Amino acid sequence: MQSTHTGFLSNYSQGRTLFNTITKMGLDVISSGEPTYWPSDRQKIPDVIDFGVTKNISRELVDVEASLDLSSDHSPTIVSIRIPQRYEQPFTNMNVISHIIG
Repeated sequence: MQSTHTGFLSNYSQGRTLFNTITKMGLDVISSGEPTYWPSDRQKIPDVIDFGVTKNISRELVDVEASLDLSSDHSPTIVSIRIPQRYEQPFTNMNVISHIIG
C-alpha cells in the first residue's frame, strides 16, 4: 500500500474487509494521510473516510489533496492522475520522399 496512513482501513470490521480486499487484489490506497472526517462529537476522533484506490498507476503521476469545504463534517479527497503525453515518432514514407527528390 502506498498510502501514508492506513490505520483507518483496519480499525473496524468493514475496514478490515476492505483492507483485505485491497491487499488481495494488489491495489494501492491513495490518501493525503490527513483526517478527512471531523466529528462534531468531542468523544470521537478525526478519521480518514475519503480516499482513492488505484492499480498499476505510478504514485509519481498521482496528486492528492483534501478539499477544505467547511460546510461539511468531512473533507473530500481530490485525486488527480496526470496522463503523460506519449511521444510517437512520425512515420516517414520513403517512397514519397524518393519520388519528390527524384
